[in-house]
Amino acid sequence: METPPEPLTDPDDIRRILRQRFEQVRESPEDLVAPMHPDRFNPNYRGSFHINPELFVPQLGHTFFECPDHAFQLGPGQMCIVPTGVSHYEEYDPVGGSFFTMVFGFSRVSKRVLLFQCTGRPTTGKVYSFHTTAHPLEEFETCLQLIDGAAKAFLQGQSFWLPMLEAAVLMISDALYHPETTPHHKSPCVARAVQHISNQLSEPTLSVQSLADEFHLSAGHLSRVFREHMGMTLQEYLLTQRLNVAKQLLREGALDVNEVAYACGYRYPSYFVRLFKQRTGRTPGAWKQWGEVP
Repeated sequence: METPPEPLTDPDDIRRILRQRFEQVRESPEDLVAPMHPDRFNPNYRGSFHINPELFVPQLGHTFFECPDHAFQLGPGQMCIVPTGVSHYEEYDPVGGSFFTMVFGFSRVSKRVLLFQCTGRPTTGKVYSFHTTAHPLEEFETCLQLIDGAAKAFLQGQSFWLPMLEAAVLMISDALYHPETTPHHKSPCVARAVQHISNQLSEPTLSVQSLADEFHLSAGHLSRVFREHMGMTLQEYLLTQRLNVAKQLLREGALDVNEVAYACGYRYPSYFVRLFKQRTGRTPGAWKQWGEVP
């Protein structure tokens, strides 16, 4: 059985692959897939949705995607844009051998482009992450608008999807030359946990157990080491970070309360509203308007 490829570490290699794939879909637009659905941000569909778009670039093997009214298979030579808020569930072909897919995501929290390199086999694959430094806010928002706009224009048969996607690809390519620095902590697993939480805060599945599984540790051991080094439990740190980011996003005013909930990893805004009021003394709507209780 073939050995899964190692994640790429040279930004030039990643840029080259991304650019080549764009040129492929320029020549063959049928190799671009952009599932769209009017009922966005719906937690009742199978899979997950995100507050930002995602760009999938498979290199090896095939991935099955399931969206609310669209199922498809994605493989080498293709590219997929999953627009903001569209629910999607994906799994690798269980009989297809090794796989390698690059997924470009975005963290509204840290204003970063995130590269996830998924490589392995369907039963043992791991996700490796290569993170870039923060974009200025205007460029970050512009990049998201370009990707979502390209998907919409492509589905409507409008030719300007091509320059919009090309501009976004160029922005992402430039960002790849600025890798993120891992936080300094005496414990490597604490440093990884802090970084992982920062970059994955919008994932509803992010939890103490998911972090422990990612690092191949028991939840009890990871929590104990984290508390020894950080002075608080891992669960409390995760909750505090989510609420701090929620406050930041509410102050910025670009997202409504529901979108802030999704951006902070809460699939059900009603639960987020109750939790936010319990911890801050104000509803998110009141905080958005007035700020912290004096």
